[in-house]
Amino acid sequence: MNEHDFFTRYAELMKSIEPSEELVAATLARAKEQTTHSGRKTRFRKPHKPYAIAACFVAGVLIVGGVGYAASTAGEAILSPQSATQAAARSFTVRAWASDGGTILPTEDGQIVFDRTHSQWTQTGEAEGYFTGCTFTVEGEGISRVQASISTGELYRQDVTTISQTSDPIAFNRAVNWDDRFRGLDGTLSSSDSVIVVKWDAEEGGDLNGEEPRSNQEIQAALLKRYGSVIDLALADAPGIADGTTCFGLFNPDAESDPLSLFDGAALTVTATFEDGSTSTQVITLHEAMFRVEPRYADNSTYFDMTSEITSRIVDANLVKTHAVTPAENADGTYSLASVYGEIASTTSDPFPSSDETANEFARTLMPNSVDEDVSLVDETKPIGKSSGELEIMGANDSVAAQTIAMSSDKYGNPHVSLIDCDSVVVHAPTVMFGNEPPLGRAKSEFAYLSGFGGDSSYADKWLKQRFGMTFNDDGTLATDGFTFATITIDVENTGGADEDFVGGCENLATLVVISDEGSVSRISRTSYELVEEVAAPSRADDFVGSIYSAPANSHVTCIFAYAIPSNFAADENVYVMVSGKLFPVNA
Repeated sequence: MNEHDFFTRYAELMKSIEPSEELVAATLARAKEQTTHSGRKTRFRKPHKPYAIAACFVAGVLIVGGVGYAASTAGEAILSPQSATQAAARSFTVRAWASDGGTILPTEDGQIVFDRTHSQWTQTGEAEGYFTGCTFTVEGEGISRVQASISTGELYRQDVTTISQTSDPIAFNRAVNWDDRFRGLDGTLSSSDSVIVVKWDAEEGGDLNGEEPRSNQEIQAALLKRYGSVIDLALADAPGIADGTTCFGLFNPDAESDPLSLFDGAALTVTATFEDGSTSTQVITLHEAMFRVEPRYADNSTYFDMTSEITSRIVDANLVKTHAVTPAENADGTYSLASVYGEIASTTSDPFPSSDETANEFARTLMPNSVDEDVSLVDETKPIGKSSGELEIMGANDSVAAQTIAMSSDKYGNPHVSLIDCDSVVVHAPTVMFGNEPPLGRAKSEFAYLSGFGGDSSYADKWLKQRFGMTFNDDGTLATDGFTFATITIDVENTGGADEDFVGGCENLATLVVISDEGSVSRISRTSYELVEEVAAPSRADDFVGSIYSAPANSHVTCIFAYAIPSNFAADENVYVMVSGKLFPVNA
């Protein structure tokens, strides 16, 4: 018998050997002894080097179906005939994604505790559901494909990316001021259902407590995308799986239900396919619970730092359960937070059990935008009649006193602002021009209202179209029918010998109105999206009335305002300009 024949017969003999119950029990006891630690603290790690950690996890103790592999104290090993397949089945790990951008290791008894903080959770709308913030990564060496399904509820994908305020200011502003109207717009965030800032650039002083970003900052933003009850992603389509920047979360599609209770008892199935074609599947049973939270405070602050650490300790069931994303303080001074944990129910080498037909159902479908209830450029809902005071109609050569502000306080010390006439500053009769040419020849990029959108032209276009049904071409012309431009020019004169402040802005100086046959204001144009607001005088912002301008002594100040209005409004024979509460006929 040569050496080859010997080992062949030896291998066949080993396949027929079944370990005794005593041997299995001893092996399990030894494994448990070597892996038992005091306490059950949840461990955190950063997302880099996932392969090394996963390899250590596999090389430690593998207990599947009651028979496994463990290193003995003498450096020996006992390997059952089934354990090679079982070892392969444990070659990937599901880890909870932590609020600091790392991951939370499973506890010593295999429990997976999901973190859940404000930086990961958002309500997308009254009828859209919840991104719960309970997210996880799938880690392992040689993974080429990840599939996941959940028995109740849905799953979403989360990709963490760096956005620079300098190199991508539009995406930066959208991420910091996320609004669901940003969905579908061009740029970095175009395919996201929601975006949450995970981390500010610490060097610039930003944090997760709401501090405004400083110039030249970078942020870490989580881009959230609803996928449905089944996810199927190849590594080529989601390279972030390899380094932990792509993870998956629990999505509740029923906004009227409790965000987390839907997942209590749910089965989360995760399958990893490896480069050699082998598969490994874990079934994880989810449970809802209240967990102890270890608070972290920002420097010199009594407020929670949003990276407060969730522990694996389940608190007393009698505590009031809250699904808020800020930890709740208990009567004993401790803090707790509702979240979800998972227990591995089975681990096999079986392929993914769900149908591919239902995978990624919403991956290419964006969730709907919010729509403003007010969709009119003209307010016709509440006419102002004579009961509010006589409406004085001025002549073409008349003038009225400009208005300035007077500050006072009520009996509680709260500030009160009122408008009073400034006798030495007068407003002469305005001139109004209607037409289709852009006011002052301005291009769309020069329109004043864009400053209120952070220069985000795409968002402004979407907002105007959705709210008013109106859009502009790049050259400033109207891109939709039924509208016209109104340009209003006003001469403000300071007849006194000292500089005087007056209240500017369209609302005070250039509001177009229509007077009904009964003598009341029946239609008022909306002026909150000025295309042009030019006042040839120094100005300052005011929280109560907008802009305050200073008219130099013995001078004239030219004010030009422009906005778009419905064509039928401009064509009405009873259209007037309201200036400081008085009415001037258009081009009288």
